[in-house]
Amino acid sequence: MVKLQMHKILKEPVIQKLYPMGDNEFQGTLTWIQSFMKRFDLSLRRKTKISQKLPEDTDAKLEEFKRFII
Repeated sequence: MVKLQMHKILKEPVIQKLYPMGDNEFQGTLTWIQSFMKRFDLSLRRKTKISQKLPEDTDAKLEEFKRFII
C-alpha cells in the first residue's frame, strides 16, 4: 500500500518538476518500505474480527457486586 501511494505521489505534476525521473527510478524495495515506516513510526496492523461478548446476566452481576461493596 505504501509503495502504491508513493507511485501516485511521484506522478503528481509538482513532484515531477522536482524529480523528473522519479516514478521510473523508484523501486520501492522492502528495505525502503521498512525504513520509511520506521522513520515515520508506522506499523502494520489489522482489525480483530473476534470481539469479547459480555455474559447475559451482566446487569445482575453488577448489582450483586455493588451490594457486596456497599
